[in-house]
Amino acid sequence: MGRVALKSIIFFEVVTTIGLILGAVAINLTQAGAGVTLPASIQAALPTTRPEGWQQILLNIFPENIAKAVTENQILQVASSRCFLVRRWPPCRKRNAPLWSPFCNR
Repeated sequence: MGRVALKSIIFFEVVTTIGLILGAVAINLTQAGAGVTLPASIQAALPTTRPEGWQQILLNIFPENIAKAVTENQILQVASSRCFLVRRWPPCRKRNAPLWSPFCNR
C-alpha cells in the first residue's frame, strides 16, 4: 500500500471518529427530540411489533434475492452477498493478488 493510500485511510478514520464524537456530544447536550410524542391517531395506526429471535436475525443477514435487497435498500444483505461475489472481482486476479489477498478468499 502506498503512502497516499495509507494517509487517506488514516485521514478518513480520524475525521469520521471526530464527526461521530461531535454528533454524539451535540445530541447529548441539546437532547434533540426529548418530549416529542406522536398524536394518538398516528400511534393507533402504527403496527404492533414483537422482538425477533436470533434465528430470524440470522436469516435476515442473507438476501433471498440480491436485486430485491438492493431495491429495498437492505445494506446488510447487500454487504453479506458481496462476500460470495468477491471471487469474480478484477483485483483478485493473479497480478494483484498479493495486495488484495485478504479480500479475495483464495
